[in-house]
Amino acid sequence: MNFLKIKSAWIAVLIVCFGFVIHAGEDSTHSNLINILRIAVVSDTHVNFGANQQIYASNFKKVISQVNTADVDVVAITGDLTENGTRQEYSEFQNLVKNFKAPVLVLPGNHDIGNKKQGKTTNEVSAERLAIYHAVFGKSWFAFKVNGFKLIGLNSCLFGSGLDTETEMWEFLRFTFEEQDPGRVLVFAHYPLFVDRVDEPGSYSNIDPAYRSELLALFQRHKVLCYCSGHLHRSITNNFDGILCYSAPPVSYGLSGQKVGWALITVSNMVVRIEQKFIAP
Repeated sequence: MNFLKIKSAWIAVLIVCFGFVIHAGEDSTHSNLINILRIAVVSDTHVNFGANQQIYASNFKKVISQVNTADVDVVAITGDLTENGTRQEYSEFQNLVKNFKAPVLVLPGNHDIGNKKQGKTTNEVSAERLAIYHAVFGKSWFAFKVNGFKLIGLNSCLFGSGLDTETEMWEFLRFTFEEQDPGRVLVFAHYPLFVDRVDEPGSYSNIDPAYRSELLALFQRHKVLCYCSGHLHRSITNNFDGILCYSAPPVSYGLSGQKVGWALITVSNMVVRIEQKFIAP
């Protein structure tokens, strides 16, 4: 497990399966009797050393500043942490996220470890790129308990990869759901489950139907409240059988007129509310 301690505060959070957490400030677990949860969802930061470096880094710093004033319990960064998934970019990413006051949970995206396998795509997810990510951050999935809720993070690039780590993640996922009370779970990943329709075909933009169906069946059984993702560089909101499916706005750059920013998710009395927060260019 990789912990980066920023301030001399006691770390009293429950992390399983070697999720990566950066902690700053006070203990964020609070009491399980508290039924309000505030999560900052940040996505597609694309830290790099190329021509867009200064713009993306400036956007990220503005998002961090906004999040730090929002009194959140945890920050979830849903992939594409970097542009190319190099150790140097990961190091720069870590330097930036040290500035969050709340604990930070991270997941990889296709720019970090490679695209999901689709048969004809290039730059597919590989054991080599995944090994670099794991060496820096630990396992590329997590379970984090806060305020009586469980946050579960998935490496959605692995679905259909055939890598040993895919099997390991499925085992983790099934075990983690079985030990959690239904209805108090939020799930995070990079790829959206679907964009327009739950029965849409697989594409670069979503999780392929076979894995989507298996995940949704698992989520339904355990009454998942919300599935949060990124990847699209535009925000979308869908609902499937009471499960809120949301893709957050990007930090780096938007598509289709999307403004850059982040999202504040508040869970109160088992109701999920989303507030999109944008930054000035």
